[in-house]
Amino acid sequence: MLRRLLQPGAAAWQQQQRRAASTLSSVIAPETGKTKLQGYLPHAFLINGVQAEGAVLCLPESWLLWDVAAFADVTPAALAVLDLVDPPPEVLVLGCGAAMRRLPAHLAAHLAARGIAAEVLDTRNALSYFNFLNDEGRSVVAALLPAGVGADADGS
Repeated sequence: MLRRLLQPGAAAWQQQQRRAASTLSSVIAPETGKTKLQGYLPHAFLINGVQAEGAVLCLPESWLLWDVAAFADVTPAALAVLDLVDPPPEVLVLGCGAAMRRLPAHLAAHLAARGIAAEVLDTRNALSYFNFLNDEGRSVVAALLPAGVGADADGS
């Protein structure tokens, strides 16, 4: 059996299979180290093949759960992690949930004082916009509320 595997034809076949597998995996797999928002559910996100429940903060090469339950919870304190990001983000993509909202003036001033442009979108569009900017190599952070937030009659 081992002799058959080591025959010249078998070695060429194995090399061809390895090449085909690596080509396929490079198409399917996300780029190493790059955050890729792949989808969303009403209360969760699919990030680099992992389902994350609740709000998330996405950096170009990592992501973390974010302790925010509603748009009203998005405060300068909730965004304090942006002061730790190096290099500082050029853009904050804020996914508001089911619908776009107006960024409160105090929060806009807080971000502007740090040189961070804010793009406020519904979560569905925020995912695409973050991926686009991140693929371009821009210094971007996404702060995303789940798509189901704000879909209730009370707007929470």
